[in-house]
Amino acid sequence: MEGRQPPGARAEHTHRFEADPILSDFVRPFPDTLKGKRSDLAASFKQIAEAFGKARRASAIQFTIQDGRSTRRWCLTTTQEGSNVSESATKNPDLEILTDAETWAEIASGEVAPLTAFGQGRVRVRGDIELARVLAKRMRR
Repeated sequence: MEGRQPPGARAEHTHRFEADPILSDFVRPFPDTLKGKRSDLAASFKQIAEAFGKARRASAIQFTIQDGRSTRRWCLTTTQEGSNVSESATKNPDLEILTDAETWAEIASGEVAPLTAFGQGRVRVRGDIELARVLAKRMRR
């Protein structure tokens, strides 16, 4: 069949991505931030704010989630004092992560790695990739 990868190709790609200094932060799934409550997206963002903690510089990370016919947005604000999240939009986020509710639930529950979802076209990212790397690292603490 055309388009199918030969056996072992996926593992080879994963190994190569794990060795990449930028992509390696997104290869492995995150720990479960939903704690079995897949429909509670707000809880996952609260967990992320707690995990992020204090930041070297202030930033705004917006999560834009398509939920059926509506679009919901959460803004994670990071400062030297700590991080806070609210269900609101920000005008000029430093980083924006765009996806649908089901994909976010899969990422937030650790079922799928961010890079896998991105490679499948299920996640888009705009803005500061270094900030995205910091976010990924903090979610694993």
